[in-house]
Amino acid sequence: MVNVTAIDFTRDDDLRRLHSYFQKPPGLAYHYTSKQAAQNIDSGQLRLTRADYLADREEIEHGLSILSDTLGPDSPYMTLPDAIRERLSNCYVLSLSEDSDNAHLTNEYANPPGGILEFEYPMFHAHGFWHSVPEEDGSYRLHYFQDLYDQFDGFVIYDDDLKLEIIEFIVQLLPRMLDPATSAIERFGFVVHDLIVPFLLFKNSKFMDEAEYRIAFVRKAEGDNKYESCGLVRGNPIRHIAVRMPSSVASIVARTGDWT
Repeated sequence: MVNVTAIDFTRDDDLRRLHSYFQKPPGLAYHYTSKQAAQNIDSGQLRLTRADYLADREEIEHGLSILSDTLGPDSPYMTLPDAIRERLSNCYVLSLSEDSDNAHLTNEYANPPGGILEFEYPMFHAHGFWHSVPEEDGSYRLHYFQDLYDQFDGFVIYDDDLKLEIIEFIVQLLPRMLDPATSAIERFGFVVHDLIVPFLLFKNSKFMDEAEYRIAFVRKAEGDNKYESCGLVRGNPIRHIAVRMPSSVASIVARTGDWT
């Protein structure tokens, strides 16, 4: 399997322009969560939510609907939204913010008792994450993310005009990037990476106050969900993966409510 993160796409002017839309953080990012989750993360245990089970179930469809409208009913690429939707079922997301003191996020996600954690970019790169899987003899086997997932990240885009500009540019790229004459590596990278990013980083403008930054991990082997678990969050079903990481990756910087 080709490792997308190891491919240098910067030599292509169009892809370089596409990548420039998705900005990286200056150095620090913050995660708002419950007291129990904050304590788990602080000790090196993290859960990543599958993209199609995010809190706002309309998030993924938001970007895909823009793509469908831009393609039009007669486009030869009308099946593309369904293919992207399927790919997103192999993607797991960590939501952060560049804002360390966001009242909306505190009330929504760190409602007392809760916590705010600080992540230092790029300390949380996939190479520092792993799954810890119990063996029959009682020991644990480590499965490292660098072998299982491709990673990408960027700030969420809320501006409707900018979202449309990006989608229109992607549609312009489709004939060239999906042409069999294009190298297999470039086509692979475009499909599994460049076509996925916008639909995880596009969000309705009503959530603009969250100033959200996302890190996403996409399974290299589709359908290999042996690390995935089911649960309930606020009464809603959710699918996630349990992650282990060095405890130095994140630290609690603020607490809300009673932690005694």
